[in-house]
Amino acid sequence: MNNQKEEWYWIGNYTKNGIEQIHLQGKKATITLQNKDYNNCSYLYKRGKYIYSVVEILKDGEYPGGYVVAYREEGQHLKFISMQKTEGAGPCFVTVDEKRNILYVANYTDGSLIAFLLLPDGTIGKKLYKKEYTKGVSHLHCIAFSENYDDVFVIDLGMDTLYAYKIQYENEVLLLIETSKYVFPKGTEPRHMVLQNQKIYVVTERTCKLYVIQFSKNQELQKRKCLSLLGDKASVTKYDTGCAIKATQHGNYFYVSVRGKNQISVFQNQNGRLTLIQEINCKGDIPRDIALNKEETKLLVANQESNNIAVFQVNRENGQLQYECVLPIVEHPSCILQK
Repeated sequence: MNNQKEEWYWIGNYTKNGIEQIHLQGKKATITLQNKDYNNCSYLYKRGKYIYSVVEILKDGEYPGGYVVAYREEGQHLKFISMQKTEGAGPCFVTVDEKRNILYVANYTDGSLIAFLLLPDGTIGKKLYKKEYTKGVSHLHCIAFSENYDDVFVIDLGMDTLYAYKIQYENEVLLLIETSKYVFPKGTEPRHMVLQNQKIYVVTERTCKLYVIQFSKNQELQKRKCLSLLGDKASVTKYDTGCAIKATQHGNYFYVSVRGKNQISVFQNQNGRLTLIQEINCKGDIPRDIALNKEETKLLVANQESNNIAVFQVNRENGQLQYECVLPIVEHPSCILQK
């Protein structure tokens, strides 16, 4: 009898294949194509039985526009249900304000943020809000909410800035009121973040750092710590860039993908003291997104340029990773989302 647990994952990618699905059981996996509705479904967000994907339009080496697309899970398949233009170039991130049923998209190339109403059937409704940042300089890369969804945080990689906004929403009128911002050193390039216990953990792309930003009750953003993703003695080359970050549910461990060095850096959090405890090869080239499974017993890594998904076991006692296997070829994977 085979007692190995079955898991399913949706895979976003930079191909013409659309969203793909991985069925994982032990070290064996099968991959199925879900749709060819859109190319470059690079980042995904799951809400119940609905999947939302940004779609980056590539033409002549540039990103002139983009879409956000809604799908509904039907068994092991996805059914297209709606789409909207993001009114900006190179959308790279999508998330949902679960309290107000509002979908947010970050447009990287032209540095703008756009929000849409989500309807009860999962479809994307009317535009509620759009904010344009510094033209020609801003590159929005990540959006996150406070635990109570009263505040939203926006990373502008191009301006090296983390913004905090208070959300005001009534009668389908949305306003974001800036309450604070943290400006990183020039050229730092903040990229992704996670929130844990009133702290914002920000990974920087160019300088390969992990910043810990305190979010106080009066909405002020203040730096508490700054650690190297590569250890204090390692040198950062022009090829080394921090990428994605994931945290365990209780914030005891943080996992960060580092391109160039092609590794996963593991940090332990003991009573607020953050320590780099492991650097492990990602078993591929250019690790993009990473994902913990629901039980936090596995970590999956999307290696974009080597066209594979690497699977690691997570030691529940010390948070460290142990290589398990590499899944069959997935072309240019960029996002991993457990079904």
